[in-house]
Amino acid sequence: MDLAKKFVLVGPMEVGKSTLRKWLFEGDSAIRLLENPLEATHGIENYSYKLLLNDIGVFDLAGQENEKWFNEKLDVFNESDVIINVLDARFAPKIIAEKIDLALKVETQQAPKSHLFFLIHKIDLIDSTQLDKIKNTLKNKKVDIFYTSIKLEYLPSTIECFVEILKKSGLEWESKFDFDLVKLNTNLFHILHEKKVMSLKKLEDHLKIEKSTLEALIHPYVEAELLNTQNVEKEVLVYLLEKGEIFYKKILKTFEDIEFKDLPAVITDVDSIENYLYGIIISDINGKTLLSIETAPNSLDRALNATNNEQFDIELIGMFLNALQKFSQEINVQKLSNFRVQGANLKITSISRKDLTLTLFTAPDVETGNIKEDFDNLFNSFLSKYESYIPQFNKTGNVSPFIKWIPEAKENMNNIIEKYKETITQSASFDKENAQKMYAYLNKVDDKNFDVEKQLQLRNLKVKLLETMIAEDGQTFISMERELQKFTDIS
Repeated sequence: MDLAKKFVLVGPMEVGKSTLRKWLFEGDSAIRLLENPLEATHGIENYSYKLLLNDIGVFDLAGQENEKWFNEKLDVFNESDVIINVLDARFAPKIIAEKIDLALKVETQQAPKSHLFFLIHKIDLIDSTQLDKIKNTLKNKKVDIFYTSIKLEYLPSTIECFVEILKKSGLEWESKFDFDLVKLNTNLFHILHEKKVMSLKKLEDHLKIEKSTLEALIHPYVEAELLNTQNVEKEVLVYLLEKGEIFYKKILKTFEDIEFKDLPAVITDVDSIENYLYGIIISDINGKTLLSIETAPNSLDRALNATNNEQFDIELIGMFLNALQKFSQEINVQKLSNFRVQGANLKITSISRKDLTLTLFTAPDVETGNIKEDFDNLFNSFLSKYESYIPQFNKTGNVSPFIKWIPEAKENMNNIIEKYKETITQSASFDKENAQKMYAYLNKVDDKNFDVEKQLQLRNLKVKLLETMIAEDGQTFISMERELQKFTDIS
């Protein structure tokens, strides 16, 4: 699984590294940070943040020890994904150029694969003539250089700089099918299908994962009676049960050799509902399917069985998703309240209620957050009408009572998608300039008299707005406008 991305902030003392960190990643007030300078950083201070789908570890290096960090023996930049060098705009142009050269030499040696950026910061403290001299001195440097300040009049351009930096940093802002997660499951069953039985220790070595991760991977399949474990002579042996063999042939082989980047679009009629939503499956806590509803004949089958596995059985998809969901929750892969994976032609989103799960299968560019509330209501409607039949289903597997709900569900699903289509028409383009202005306005809000909860609300809103600018997510920006207005009216 992907580890947190390592960001390093480095530069001489009092250049504003920690202030930038708190402003950008924590949504702190620019006004307050300028009025109340932060205490100096000591040594290396580590901070963890979540931005879009990325865990980010920020290493804030003390400016007092700046020369020490560029000692080539220290390896402080080793394995960094992003290094942001912050330099004071008041330095002489020649000094700035020398510091850039030294940083490039050391950082490219220690972290050759990292993205390097240079900020000429606090440009509000120099005049245009001095800024032109710096730009002229650095014009031939083949590296990303940005000119920044968090004074209010410079905020729109500064946030634009950071959006560009974060876009170039290799961050993920669209949920994608987690190849590691799915491959882990398919590889586990493939190995056991080939070897019949294997010790836990050998499986760890084959799959190249830790014991705790392997145990979390196996657990839901043991619960579903697809795998079994047995202690033999101080070793734990793992093997497929008969149901597990069937499950492997009918489901996992379908996903085993898929190259999602090469998959064609499932639907070609852009106006049809199935261009957005392929269908839904409602399953129980053990992955048994209560209902499978397609928006068009075979739309789910075409979306899920891209390799044309002749033994594919859509009724077992619920069991596979159930296992993936339990595993991802146990090891906290995605840290999402609702499980979501995505492939080149498919996005899968699950909503859980009372030991049941409703899973949406949509086109990959559908922003499921914008339809989640509608599908929550649809799911609640199903439960209010059919919850009393579930105990009988658990005993007999009889799904006939639920089938009566299909026409109503299809009508509701069609209405949800029609409403969604209207929304995306309104937000087809992202208003970057308006988003930057909104961000600047939020930094003008005087939050000194806010209670802690409202201060936190404002900070989180600024971080969320930053995320929409990175992703150029017009739909989310439109959905945020009312919430943004509450605070911009105050400023």
